[in-house]
Amino acid sequence: MNSRKKIMVLGLDGCANLGDQAIVDCTTKLIKKSLEELHKETIYDLEIIDFTLGFELGKKRGIQKAKKEVLYALPAAFKESVKEKYIRYKAIKYASSKIDKDVAAVIFAGGGIIKYKYQKFYIFIDAFVKIAEKMKIPVMFSGVGIEGYDCKDKRCNLLEKSLNCTCVKTISTRDDIYILKQKYLINNSACQTLRVSDPVCNIAELFGVSKKSKSNVIGLGISRFEIFSDNGVSFERTQVLELWKNLIHYLDSKHLKWKIFTTGLPCDYEAEMELKDYLGNQYPEEYFLPKPNTVNELLEDISNFKVTCVCRLHASIISYSLDIPTMGFVWNDKQMMFAEAIGWKQYFLNREQLKDNITVFNTFNKLNEEDGYKSSLNTYKLSVYNPIKSFVKQI
Repeated sequence: MNSRKKIMVLGLDGCANLGDQAIVDCTTKLIKKSLEELHKETIYDLEIIDFTLGFELGKKRGIQKAKKEVLYALPAAFKESVKEKYIRYKAIKYASSKIDKDVAAVIFAGGGIIKYKYQKFYIFIDAFVKIAEKMKIPVMFSGVGIEGYDCKDKRCNLLEKSLNCTCVKTISTRDDIYILKQKYLINNSACQTLRVSDPVCNIAELFGVSKKSKSNVIGLGISRFEIFSDNGVSFERTQVLELWKNLIHYLDSKHLKWKIFTTGLPCDYEAEMELKDYLGNQYPEEYFLPKPNTVNELLEDISNFKVTCVCRLHASIISYSLDIPTMGFVWNDKQMMFAEAIGWKQYFLNREQLKDNITVFNTFNKLNEEDGYKSSLNTYKLSVYNPIKSFVKQI
């Protein structure tokens, strides 16, 4: 009789940004694919652990999925240092309740989790890795985003210490391989490191969805207007509103159909409704898509577009997977790293370019003439899969 073990998949499965949920879904499907191809004697069940139950400790939010623990919000009066200690305590307790003797491996399922300036991922990474190290359970970070390094920051030091534990066998990243290898991994030379695609690059194939070939609708993927300034880019909310308004008026002048969509975050949908007001409520409801509530709904929305102009990284990645030409409005280095990886840098515009309407319009015109991604990039798309298969093979 075959024995049974668990592979624990840690991800942002409850995040309102459906791009993060898509990462977990695609990584899980790729793990299952590897298990099917390897024909291992042991039967492995996948247990998905919602990372957001960790970093949302400071907020009260409902999580609708069944059988998920709710970690309680912290009192607002707590000082940050006390909060951090409390979160660490809860993190260890949470991780201890999840990792048991039946866990054969832990896989962190992508997303921008190797960071420390905001969100408390580093605390929960430390908690889970510490327990895995103690129990001699192998750990993989798959297709993760690397967002900064500072040797003088204690939060970064904690993250660095976690990544250098001997239980961490593989770290693949969708973006900054240099910081990973030259800054973080100073004491873990045995850890395999690779630059790979984001798992969502494979979503069209994994979900069995294709683009609507006869579509002539332009998809405008909006985000909250403060996203640029909040990430250190001098491009204020009024400028972002004007950017969208001017682009929409340009599309109207060319008699092109368009629709606005989001990747699921409530704050982005609020921005969508604010833009509707900013435009003078002159357009019918059909121009403004409802907030998608599932990855399938988001995938269906994007599949109906001819091209997309977007702020969110995974709106671009899903477009790419569907072979839909995409233009990115850049507020974070991760967007440009993705553009470079797929040979599409000319269609990702920085702050200075976004300030110039002529540049935006000309770039859109070129984009609208593209049929898709001409070079064969299946090798890049699948690059995230081979390290997963190799890691699973060894457990």
